[in-house]
Amino acid sequence: MADEIKHVYDLLRINKQFKPLPKEVTSFSKKADQPVALPVAGIVQTVAEGEFIAKQREASPKPQARAQVGLLQRDFVKYPVIFALSFAFFYFFLNFGAYSDKISAFFSRFSAKSAPIEQKIEGRVLGVSTPDFEAWVRKYFYQVNTLDSIAVNSDYDCDGLTNYQEFQLGTNPTKLDTSNDGFTDGQEILNGYDPLGDGRLKTRQEDTLSKWDLQEVSNRLAYCALKTVSAGPAQPSNLPLLNYDFNSQGQLTIPKLDVTAPLIWSKSPDDFTSDLEKGVIHYPGTSYPGQMGLSYISGHSSNYIWSQSAYSHIFSRLNELSAGDEIFISLNKSEGDKVSLRYVVFERREFLPEDQTQFAAASPYDSEINLSTCWPLGSVARRMVVSAKLTGI
Repeated sequence: MADEIKHVYDLLRINKQFKPLPKEVTSFSKKADQPVALPVAGIVQTVAEGEFIAKQREASPKPQARAQVGLLQRDFVKYPVIFALSFAFFYFFLNFGAYSDKISAFFSRFSAKSAPIEQKIEGRVLGVSTPDFEAWVRKYFYQVNTLDSIAVNSDYDCDGLTNYQEFQLGTNPTKLDTSNDGFTDGQEILNGYDPLGDGRLKTRQEDTLSKWDLQEVSNRLAYCALKTVSAGPAQPSNLPLLNYDFNSQGQLTIPKLDVTAPLIWSKSPDDFTSDLEKGVIHYPGTSYPGQMGLSYISGHSSNYIWSQSAYSHIFSRLNELSAGDEIFISLNKSEGDKVSLRYVVFERREFLPEDQTQFAAASPYDSEINLSTCWPLGSVARRMVVSAKLTGI
């Protein structure tokens, strides 16, 4: 029994060697150390729902504003504008001389202008006869009375193209309208159309035309139109008969435009290009200034940048003339003295180069002049024509 009685150590399963701690160690002081204080969150205030949402929006990052795209930044506007500006720049560059005359006239409207210095420039040949050309042209001319008909620089069919130019394009030198579409071969190439068929000029044709002076084509077309104008019956004239010296140049003066230029007596369309470099030209076959009928006088408004002279822009301001403006022509007489003719403008119009109307006088009983130039600047598409009537000698 005594063996069954367990000692308290056994019941508690404590080692008998264990000694309890002293009382002063196991007793605690009345005031225990306060634990280290933890951070205390601020007091949460009660906020109305609407105010809370507004503050939340202010605190949240604002989205980036969508960039505004201007009209000129849009591709469908930007690229056409760039193209238009580029075209305008090159057009102005190629016709700088003509526009500089207009600008200079604007800023020096009241300043005196000296007569330009005459330049002697040799004429040039448009084509050279070769065995290939001679073989080609003889297919169209079986028999000729004069070799001028098959000359390289002759315009036999009066379509504005020389025989050599017809050879280069492959058009018919004996036919005014090779493609039978109602337009002459010269008209078609001046307007960018194929003279051999339908549609625009082909690339090969454009390459050929790039080496030509299209103003010469325009001048020949105008001259051919002149030759087809019926002169009509001769009319009596009260104007004095003037015996001009055609071996010397005349002089054209337009006070309003500050223009003074030699008046050249051209003998044929082949001389037009070289004569226009020396001044303004009188069309052969038209009346002479001071005589009854129409005297046709032409000058440059612009010219190719590689072909410039003192008179390349002499008529660049012709469109500024209006009814009542004066034009003076001074001529040398065979007797040695001079005569001065005063004309007054009464009309200004535009024509196609081949329009015969530009060679018809408004009155068969008066002495009239038509001053003509290619228009607009840098183009040979039309003719600007200013008409004036003789009012005094």
